[in-house]
Amino acid sequence: MESQKLSLKEYVLYGSIGLFLLWSVVLYVYEFRQFEQLLNTRLFLITTASIGALIGLGLSWKFQYKGSDLTDKVQIYVFFILIGAIFMPLWLSVANRVLAFGAERIEKVEFWEQHAYYSSRGGLIKGEKPKPTGFYTFLFMDEAFIRLESKSALYPGKQRGDSVELYIKKGFLGMPYILQKSN
Repeated sequence: MESQKLSLKEYVLYGSIGLFLLWSVVLYVYEFRQFEQLLNTRLFLITTASIGALIGLGLSWKFQYKGSDLTDKVQIYVFFILIGAIFMPLWLSVANRVLAFGAERIEKVEFWEQHAYYSSRGGLIKGEKPKPTGFYTFLFMDEAFIRLESKSALYPGKQRGDSVELYIKKGFLGMPYILQKSN
């Protein structure tokens, strides 16, 4: 079997696709924190991954003719469906947040608890009084818990059951997300 030599156009195309996928992986690292800000993360991820898989199915049907045998065609289908399902949540999350131009609203929610967490690469030294690395804040809204992570305490001095304000903005795709503002 003789190998085909790629043309300059194909090198540019495949190189661009590779750089785009690499950029998407790097962006995913930064976007993970934003997933926690969505009010219904599970619904968003399932919906967007399903949309991505369906788009991948459509693209694979279009490009299946590039495969010479059944194995090649299956590989094309698997590639496009997986890429769509993996990266569509990222792209739609960024679009939902960045393209949201609506006004924010203040929602009253019930404060549940807030506690500091500590992390250190080398562990804690005995007798050392470490500073908190961050804070977890738990709120109760619409019969569901919301966990927020922040560098400083969001609601200092609040007790369980107190009413606190939560800033929410409706995203471009209609999925609301939490805006963290220091009080």
